[in-house]
Amino acid sequence: MRKKIKYLLLTVLLTAVLMIVSCDRDVTKPDDGVKEVNIELIYNDTDTLFRRGETSGTVLIEEGVHFAEIEIVGGSSLYKLELRAGSGQAGRVIRTLNDPKKGINKVEFSYFDFPVLQSSDPQEFDIKAVLYDTSENTYLSSEVESYVKKAYPYDHFFKEVGIVFDIDDTDLSNGRDLRELNGKLSFVQFGFKGCLSCVEEAHSMKEMYEDPDYDTDYFTHSLFGRMYDDADDFRDFKALNKLPFDCFLDEPGDHARTFFSSYTGEHIDTAVLAILPSGEILKAHYGDQFHDWVRSLYNELFSVNK
Repeated sequence: MRKKIKYLLLTVLLTAVLMIVSCDRDVTKPDDGVKEVNIELIYNDTDTLFRRGETSGTVLIEEGVHFAEIEIVGGSSLYKLELRAGSGQAGRVIRTLNDPKKGINKVEFSYFDFPVLQSSDPQEFDIKAVLYDTSENTYLSSEVESYVKKAYPYDHFFKEVGIVFDIDDTDLSNGRDLRELNGKLSFVQFGFKGCLSCVEEAHSMKEMYEDPDYDTDYFTHSLFGRMYDDADDFRDFKALNKLPFDCFLDEPGDHARTFFSSYTGEHIDTAVLAILPSGEILKAHYGDQFHDWVRSLYNELFSVNK
């Protein structure tokens, strides 16, 4: 009987030791077999722009639809494939393909998908593929040096919203294509009926328009209004305040305000945005002295022209 008890105790002790050793080990998930990920081709409807192992130099991404063929070598637990622009894994995501497969994966993209980060046009980016598996491993392709045509904010605006009409254009015969403002310092104001600070900002811009020190060949201002009784009500507001710049009724639909909220990633209620000639967008904050803010931006950009 004693031998049986001793044997049982020894068995329990050995089992406990094995469990402790097992828990202390650095248990890793087995490699799912991914060997590498490569951008094999970049092309458009008419030309092959890049072929891995053959193309040297910089790829030029211009207008139109482009395609990247990305090969995944090996792998059975694939989660997500990204096309990125920038340096290393920290680059901006251009396109995402969920549940990619081994072999060739085709990703469609255009210059509209690239962020505005540089003053130059075209911008210079390194394009790469980034692959994730279900075990949270990450694989990066080699980078493809590229020049990418810049899509300015108003290019995106035209694509989403289209032509807009000044409130005085009652017969809708003179629509404005705001892409004409690319390359200028462009202020965009969002206001609504009864907003006193909006009126003050509009009057500050009116004074800037009337000041000969500020050349309207280099800057513009546009006001998008909402919550007015009707178009006549907004038209009366423009006339009463003798506003010399474009005023657009952003109703029905709040299309302009919705677009810029989405584009900037910030909810816009009442605000003034400054779109710089480079395409970068700045936002006036309530703590700023608005009068000084708009004029300082102009002076920083165009002091050599004064």
